[in-house]
Amino acid sequence: MSLNSWGGNAEPVDEKKLLERRIAGTDLSDRADALEEMADYLEVNEPEADRGPYLMAAIDLNLQLGRERTVAELCISLGDYEMSRKHQGEALEAYLQGVEVGKAGFLESPTVRAMLDVARVYRDRNDYANALIWLNSAYELAIESNLKGLAANAKAMESRVLQMQGEYRIAYASAVEAHNLVCENSDGAIAAIDTLTNQAWIGVFAPNLKVDVDELLDEADALAEQVFQPHTAEFITILRLLSRIAKGQPDASVEAGLQSLLNDTRQRNDATASSVVHFGLAWYAAATGSHELALSRLHKFMIVDDYLDSRVDRRVVLRLQAASEEALGRGHDAIATLKKLADFLAEYGPDSQKFETYQEEMRLTEAFPPVVRGCFLTAGPSKPKEEQVLSVIVGDITKLEVDAVVNAAKTSLAGGGGVDGAIHAAAGSALVEACLPLAPCPVGEARVTPGFRLPAKYVVHTVGPVYRDGLSGEPQLLASAYRAALEAAAAVGARSIAFPGISTGIYGYPVELATKVAIAAIREYLAANSGSFDSVQLIWLTHEQAAAAEALLEQQL
Repeated sequence: MSLNSWGGNAEPVDEKKLLERRIAGTDLSDRADALEEMADYLEVNEPEADRGPYLMAAIDLNLQLGRERTVAELCISLGDYEMSRKHQGEALEAYLQGVEVGKAGFLESPTVRAMLDVARVYRDRNDYANALIWLNSAYELAIESNLKGLAANAKAMESRVLQMQGEYRIAYASAVEAHNLVCENSDGAIAAIDTLTNQAWIGVFAPNLKVDVDELLDEADALAEQVFQPHTAEFITILRLLSRIAKGQPDASVEAGLQSLLNDTRQRNDATASSVVHFGLAWYAAATGSHELALSRLHKFMIVDDYLDSRVDRRVVLRLQAASEEALGRGHDAIATLKKLADFLAEYGPDSQKFETYQEEMRLTEAFPPVVRGCFLTAGPSKPKEEQVLSVIVGDITKLEVDAVVNAAKTSLAGGGGVDGAIHAAAGSALVEACLPLAPCPVGEARVTPGFRLPAKYVVHTVGPVYRDGLSGEPQLLASAYRAALEAAAAVGARSIAFPGISTGIYGYPVELATKVAIAAIREYLAANSGSFDSVQLIWLTHEQAAAAEALLEQQL
């Protein structure tokens, strides 16, 4: 697959025939995998196709293979596909019943384990609310059935999910309860070490809780001597060094210890442990005033950590980055970092940190006022009236205070990934309920719903084409999607509207080509309907993309 300079796919890959051959094969395991892959393929490449039968067939085969975790994932996917909590609940209930029927003897244990499996699936999809619901159900059933070991597992997982939400105080209480259950159940040294180090981890990253990290690690160390677990001892050492930084005791021995650990983790290719140590080195550099070095190390850490689960709180990372940028006098960079933090908090919480972040951003904005630069974001030479209406900006479409935002939707209007998923997440579940009666929406057409929790009054849902070769009517369909969105917005009285790059995500339309079509279609509409809009914005995530779009805007004058 080749890539263009805008970061898009030049040539989409068609795997359908290969998948069909695998589905018709004799290898049960490969058939199950191919059915799941076919459902994914259809969602991306043929969004109008019905992928439900493939998901159901994949569930049946995976049940035969005993792949309980995969079945849980597929049941949730089927529920998402149907966009119905009832369907999803029925699918998961059937899964749990299947687990019970398939295992003889004491039924509560496999049921609790199945619930924990479902919770893990939700956790891995960043659906923390549903993960916590299933964990609570698993915990209650485990306690009722006197399965203290499984109850401890539920509480330990609950603690980690709460940490992902930044709820450290509640997470610590869950970690303590998990430890108490482990001790009551005599689950052994390894389980106890895990619950102790989890408490210590929370203490390092939430110093306001005043957790005695050293005492916890001493207890974990004593237990570690009973079992041969070198990696456990190493993790305890990492926590001790991080704790010293958190306490304001970052002497040279801390850096030396972290460097030694980095060498060890690299030698055995332990990327997750290396990532945590990388963060520790960045934190040490910031604590000792070496802010340039801290930013360099944080950059390396974040590149790697995007693909790993190191558990290092991204809120802590972004605050550390902003503090180092401010210390170096890079106030505008620090403001941009805090905006990223605000976006992260809006998606994952906690609400308690949002106001604090806003205050920090306002303080920095006063200390480092915006500088007017000669770039595409400033006023330029006078343009024709329609050019004053059409502009390019950088930002988050879910936070724009305009009359209408455009959603790059699927024909089902049932939500999805990318911009579609972000708009649905920000607007809330009422948006799905409003969309379903309006579906299907054919390619090139548009539908309007309220914005619900969005700052925008309306959401205009339009469906762009899947890009194949540019010769199959894609430009015409894409132009139609832009025109239909403008017409729909004007019909409800919207005077300002913002567009994302329709079809430039999973539909594979090359960004530069799509932008040219968008500009031409919008200009044509504005010329034919003078005065219909006060503002039409093309919104991009990065300054590089926006600058390239602005250049096209100038070229096509």
